[in-house]
Amino acid sequence: MARKFFTQMKYLFTESLKIINEFGIKYYFNFGINQLQKQKLKLFFTDENDYIILKDDKILNPAEQYSFWKKTKNFENDSIKTDLEQLPKITIMLNLNSSKTMFVKSIKSIVNQSYSNWELFLVGKFFSNSELKQMLSFLDDDVFKKIFLAKTSNDLSFNEITSMMNGDFLCIMNKNVILQNNTFLLIAKSVSDKINFDILYSDEEIIFNKENKIQPFFKPDWSPYLFLQINFVGNLFILSKKLLSEVKITDEVDFTNTENILQYYVSKTKNIFHLSEILFSTSYESSYDFNPFFDREHILFNLENKNTKITIQETNNKICKINFELIDEPKVSIIIPTKNNYRLLSECIRSLEYNTNYENFEIIILDNKSDGRTTSYLSSLPYQVISFDGEFNFSQMNNIALEKSTGDYVLFLNDDTESIEPNWLSEMISICHQNDVGAVGAKLLYNDNTIQHAGMAHLKNGFFFHPLQKFPSNSDTQFNTLNLIHECSSVTGACLLTKREILKQIKNYDEIFDVYYGDSDLCFKIRDLGYSIIFTPYAILRHDGSGTIRKQSKIFLPTENFHDFVVKWPIVKNGDPYYNSNFSFDYELDILYDKIS
Repeated sequence: MARKFFTQMKYLFTESLKIINEFGIKYYFNFGINQLQKQKLKLFFTDENDYIILKDDKILNPAEQYSFWKKTKNFENDSIKTDLEQLPKITIMLNLNSSKTMFVKSIKSIVNQSYSNWELFLVGKFFSNSELKQMLSFLDDDVFKKIFLAKTSNDLSFNEITSMMNGDFLCIMNKNVILQNNTFLLIAKSVSDKINFDILYSDEEIIFNKENKIQPFFKPDWSPYLFLQINFVGNLFILSKKLLSEVKITDEVDFTNTENILQYYVSKTKNIFHLSEILFSTSYESSYDFNPFFDREHILFNLENKNTKITIQETNNKICKINFELIDEPKVSIIIPTKNNYRLLSECIRSLEYNTNYENFEIIILDNKSDGRTTSYLSSLPYQVISFDGEFNFSQMNNIALEKSTGDYVLFLNDDTESIEPNWLSEMISICHQNDVGAVGAKLLYNDNTIQHAGMAHLKNGFFFHPLQKFPSNSDTQFNTLNLIHECSSVTGACLLTKREILKQIKNYDEIFDVYYGDSDLCFKIRDLGYSIIFTPYAILRHDGSGTIRKQSKIFLPTENFHDFVVKWPIVKNGDPYYNSNFSFDYELDILYDKIS
């Protein structure tokens, strides 16, 4: 016994030193110690992209951290050029609707590109020809020959411009955009890597002029539901020549508004690629609204194939909310595993009975050898209670209850949850009812109203975690992610809604995952069928986090569950499509700012 304890302590000490050496003492104490109680430290980190807080034995402040990170991400121009198999020409379309100062800055960022194979079309009627000539007087003749006035006196249409372009791709560039020196080089690199796309977008840098700050905006891969609420693609995107030749824009679309172009073509293709590189900077105050209340007509074309009537409303915090109307109330089976958890279970049941405005549901409780007060309470309930005498297995217990359930929808619910707002189940059902949605998760809060769950993400090594955990429930960090409906890789089984027909297709829970990873495996199987996993911030519950599952689990994550998941799903090595690889594990970079020089 003593030898085993000594071995464990030696292992933990060794792993702790590794983390301190690689990530710094501050990172270790602020995050590592907290996680030590739950996970083996060797599972924490993914690869060299994880954040480094120490440099030359000096703890960096947030501004220094971000600056250092940017330097480590820069490509060497020569090495990229050497690897290029082709040099595609890029056509740029730049909106003239900006201040003279910003216009000149935008032009200079184009001219100063390390990649020279481009041409530029200027659109809009903001400047006179004489003003343009004066502002572009710094250009030499060779560069000036690459610039065309596409919509001034000639008043060309968008389709006419695209028919004239010589580039292989069209870069739509909005006002007040400043390119990074390697923007076109990185785009060309993507093309040379044989990445097939109709639309390409990238990460960006937001300049807060009034606050003298810079903030990185690290984006997810293409997320249609998120895009309906916020234009996270932003002020620069690339359209393929193939898409432009096959899909002509209609005359009624004002193409001098780049957002109109984006929304039009997004509705025409699903082949949208996210390049996880910062390609440009833009001003928050003057050119970008991160909570755009889109024109209803532009939103609705994205929703033509939805099952229910759609309404759009602006909430109190000035964000766009999509409402999926429920015409009827399909039956929901609520499945709750429990063991000797009278206090929390009774609170959970009470909230279902008295704080849920959705009425058509049944409750099925799986009891794992409870005794005492819990047994008495269970016998008094007017609901189906199933006894399970085996060793605690969360997946197996849910499967047993499924066989006894009758609802068209199934809600897997932990016994330590409690509804906060009565419309929570209606919100989840209305989203899950859509044809392309396979499962829906809720916003779960700790008792101090901080985030416990807002969707789950995974690292490249297969380790799952809760992004933005312990952030305030109404935080607008990462551009309001916590307050927007969005896609994610998986949602927690503590509150997971799905369709019975889907569960039949995927053959329910995989019982090899007895305590952990069962919910993530379930979501991966659902995604493998082509469905989306959705988080909604409008279904809010309290999650104690000290209930049945935690009581039955070990201090450390069972390595068998982790190993089995990674073996079953090698796709995790590709990274999480909805968790940007530029983030550190705990979203450290989300709050980093750099002073503008």
